[in-house]
Amino acid sequence: MTMNKLRGKAINKKPLNQIELIEFIRFVFREKISSFVKLNKIPILFSEMKKYGFKTIKFLGYFFLFLLLLAIAMLDTVDRTPYKQTAYYQNALQNIENWSKKQAIIQKNNPFDSIQVSWARESITPSFAVPLSGYSARKGKPFESMADSVWVRAFVLKNSREKIAVITADLLIVPPLVRQALAERLPKIGFSLEKTYLSATHTHSSLGAWGDTFAGYMIAGEYQPEIIDMITEAIIRAISKAEKSLEKGKIGFGQAEARDFVENRLTDEGTIDPYFRWLVFEKKSGKKAILCTFAAHATCYGSGSSKLSGDYPAALVAELEKTNDFAAYMAGAVGSQACTRGNLKSEERLNFMAKGLAQKYNFDSSSFEQNPDLQAFRLPLPLNEPHFRIHKDIRFRPYLFHLLVGNDPAELSFLQIGKTILVGTPCDFSGELMSKISKADQNIMLTSFNGGYIGYITADEWYDLEAYETLSMNWFGAHNGAYMTEYINHIVKKLK
Repeated sequence: MTMNKLRGKAINKKPLNQIELIEFIRFVFREKISSFVKLNKIPILFSEMKKYGFKTIKFLGYFFLFLLLLAIAMLDTVDRTPYKQTAYYQNALQNIENWSKKQAIIQKNNPFDSIQVSWARESITPSFAVPLSGYSARKGKPFESMADSVWVRAFVLKNSREKIAVITADLLIVPPLVRQALAERLPKIGFSLEKTYLSATHTHSSLGAWGDTFAGYMIAGEYQPEIIDMITEAIIRAISKAEKSLEKGKIGFGQAEARDFVENRLTDEGTIDPYFRWLVFEKKSGKKAILCTFAAHATCYGSGSSKLSGDYPAALVAELEKTNDFAAYMAGAVGSQACTRGNLKSEERLNFMAKGLAQKYNFDSSSFEQNPDLQAFRLPLPLNEPHFRIHKDIRFRPYLFHLLVGNDPAELSFLQIGKTILVGTPCDFSGELMSKISKADQNIMLTSFNGGYIGYITADEWYDLEAYETLSMNWFGAHNGAYMTEYINHIVKKLK
């Protein structure tokens, strides 16, 4: 949308969506207000003042003073301090040291033994009007039809010392309010948030109404607390159902290159994460389940669609379940990554992605370990102050960010199954960073949306790129790509 159209919408009091609002504010601060300090504008300004006399000059003086005070109250410069010189980095190192001491005790005193596995699913398809989440352009409109049902899927893994739940939901993200509710509800069924690995498929066409902040309203529609209860209850039921059918089994890891199904949507100079990865769970009875990840955004249905859908991950799961007893999908490192576009329409692209990725799965290429180590844990993720920017060097002050977005604590979550490490992040973690995660003698499956949300974490070289992912949605400073990669690598290298 051109700036003239944005200005016209604002003047006529038509609502701007989140992206349009940020662009309009940026335009006003950068193009209008700054123009008065240019030397060629000052003589014109004084000429206009002489025409209207002292009262007008006084009024304009107060007006510009008001603007100055408003800018001081609302705006600050971007902090580009190298992350290794910050307090949050030192806090992260302390977290790692504390965890390492506990890890040494666990590894010394707990031998490995056989694993039991099981799985189940529960519907979260609403029977009443609910806004769709994923695009602010929908302006909170409820879905009008249903392309497919939406679900939460659960795996339960157990040995003599651990009992772990793994959850994925056909949602844009795992809402922070759901994570909070699970922290209270899980102990009642013998589990804990610490031992529950969370993720979502990141479909942009599933139910919304789960955010109680302004940002939540913009992306997911008007908040409805019953949606939080419905999602939480479905997760609890799925875990309980899965636990009842535990059976001795084995878990294998596999991956296949699938570069024809993903592209970098941020910049032509960027890279991709080309791998389709999976865990296969096989019970002693012979029943099989698959948990897979991929980096492409689930956006086959665009903002113009009013259909409730799990997008291509739901279609992929359906394809995999044609030859397996159960399947589930988690969004991988989806930041900066999109489905291959070509000239395909929504349904055509969805079928292309689902059928193509399903063909990449190969049970025989999966590697299994005998009685692998099993553990799950969460670690706090210290962060810089929020950098909600209107210009590459100007940001809103943190209190405005917290007012609009909230201030939920951020964590990294980990699930170790022998040499396979699942890393859960509270963000759209960029696929460009996957090549920097340590993989020597280990199988890394990085997933997004683990119950918190801190925006996009992109490669640091693109931080000043004027794009949605880097300017509007990169919320915590200039060096988070390198910072989070280092933090994750510290943990992954110790899980051997």
